[in-house]
Amino acid sequence: MTQMIQPSDNALTANLSKLAGFIEQRAQQKKQIGQTTKNSLSKSKNNDQKKTTSQTEENFVRKIFKKLSEQLQEGHTILGLEDLNFNNQQNINYHDAFLALEQEGWVTLLNSGWQDRLGHGELAVNTPIVVDTSDTHIKQYWVIWLHRHWYAEHRLAKQLLTIAKRPVNLLAVDDSEAINQLTPNSQQKIAIDKALHQALSIIIGGPGTGKTFTVAQLVTKLQAQHDKQRLKDKKLPPLSISLTAPTGKAAQRMQTSLQNSLHDQNIALDNAKTIHRLLGIGLDGVPRYHAKNPLPDDLIIVDEASMLGLELAGLLVDAIKPTGRLILLGDANQLAAVDAGSVLSDLCQIAALQPYITALNESKRFDDQSAVGVFAAALQQNVPATQKIKHISRLLDTITLTTQSIASQSSQSSHLGNALPIPFYKISAHTPMPLVYAALQKPYYAFFELIKQWYVTPVDVHDANNRQQLFEVFDGYRVLCAGHQGALGTEIINQKMAAAFFSYSHIVPTKRFFYHGLPIIMTHNDYQLGLFNGDIGICLVYEQQLWACFMSQVIPIHRLSLESCERAYAMTIHKSQGSEFDEVAICMDKAHTRLLSQALLYTAVTRSKNNLAIFGSYDALKTAVTQRSVRQTGLQLQFEGLAADH
Repeated sequence: MTQMIQPSDNALTANLSKLAGFIEQRAQQKKQIGQTTKNSLSKSKNNDQKKTTSQTEENFVRKIFKKLSEQLQEGHTILGLEDLNFNNQQNINYHDAFLALEQEGWVTLLNSGWQDRLGHGELAVNTPIVVDTSDTHIKQYWVIWLHRHWYAEHRLAKQLLTIAKRPVNLLAVDDSEAINQLTPNSQQKIAIDKALHQALSIIIGGPGTGKTFTVAQLVTKLQAQHDKQRLKDKKLPPLSISLTAPTGKAAQRMQTSLQNSLHDQNIALDNAKTIHRLLGIGLDGVPRYHAKNPLPDDLIIVDEASMLGLELAGLLVDAIKPTGRLILLGDANQLAAVDAGSVLSDLCQIAALQPYITALNESKRFDDQSAVGVFAAALQQNVPATQKIKHISRLLDTITLTTQSIASQSSQSSHLGNALPIPFYKISAHTPMPLVYAALQKPYYAFFELIKQWYVTPVDVHDANNRQQLFEVFDGYRVLCAGHQGALGTEIINQKMAAAFFSYSHIVPTKRFFYHGLPIIMTHNDYQLGLFNGDIGICLVYEQQLWACFMSQVIPIHRLSLESCERAYAMTIHKSQGSEFDEVAICMDKAHTRLLSQALLYTAVTRSKNNLAIFGSYDALKTAVTQRSVRQTGLQLQFEGLAADH
């Protein structure tokens, strides 16, 4: 049976109350079942009691659904009992309440030994709500799931443990082999050795720690192993390796990085794909590859695994064939997925998986003087908030924008720094915002100039070399915002950058959304066009027609809908995951307070390869530096139970 992708969390949230609406009908049906031998007075009394009980149950279930809906909106997959408070308006015995709901078919109560009973088929979990009441928890600390997420976490944990325990063929490997005369460091050697001897490998590390280089070394050795096997067995097919990532941009960057590392090796790799494309997920939402029809690949390598949501990770792991291997690459300190769950960071905390995890922390990209490297490391320090703020403040050069400071910069000069201290443009209620936008637009002048030249003298947009040049210039700088709203949000900044482009290029402004020089980002998957959420394109005129130019293809603009994309001079930090830029300007507005976190700022900082600047209020900066974003999930509980069962 094929697996249907579940509706989105937003759609699920919108429908939860509908499910609770059936409670009253069920309760009324129950009231019709009674003992006919009782007198009418007893019946009346019992009916009153049942009515009160059913009303309490209905309120209780509605409360659970409401709270779970709120949790899902924040990316959590579970609800703790302590969050189910009724403001002391009702004195609820939770144990009795859950028992009553279990009898009504709304809840499955799990307790000590439930994993073992699941393994022997004695316990069916098919109710809308699942509650873990294991004795291993502190008193009254129960965990509550919607069945959808309980099953997804349970299935993912079970499949990963199965892959981890899977035996692999071991052959002698020549450790003297190296790529491009480069030798792996000690951490990278450990990662390679683990991946050679295990079917599951998780390699984590920040930017520049050599995750892709390590994988290139590993692929070379695996290919050498396989070639030796094929000399003995002529019927053995070639080694099949799939490269994949959650977004098109991440897949594209993975492909480029790995090809650069393997350029002198006789190894042919298929183009990296998004996970949706790899699994063959079409318009109907059904993956072509699943447990009953697994992927044919011997090895699946997943980059930017921090962006993996719970359900997409489950679909991917389910589709790995019984002899397949899985390698997850990512930075566990980055933002979690937009969808519910925080798979990579959860996996890194699970005791049973520690033998399969290797952490790389020797950065080749950032030295001790690198602004990005030093600032990113400071963000990760586990120190008291006041101490961290003081440390971060010492790394910043606080700048007040004035007309004179803007005018003093040359037209091509950016306001970004590649050495300490990092420019921090402090924004207050008295800051003239036109000066802020003027500072943000100047690093784009190189891009504006190229677009202006290509407007006067159009180039062939179908030529891949031209598109490569275009994106190299555009990726030289990007404005990253914490959110869409506010004076420093993507919506207003994109408007201001568009105005700046027309002013610089002297091209006549248009009221149409699409125009020559407009950068766009896909916000939805378009399977017919082969475009996916996060793909970046730039609109260019060629042969009197406007085209949307993506790195891998060119599409007539009329085939794109306004609903499928948005402007991309400025993009959210979430959307920037999987991308890298030479220079980055980070914008944080008071409208983004709820979104700010250490992981968000760390993700934005590490998108930059060289220069960096921060625009925002001091309060916003303090919040981002000190506020931790921890998602509540039940994945670790699933692993603990399954590991104990094994």
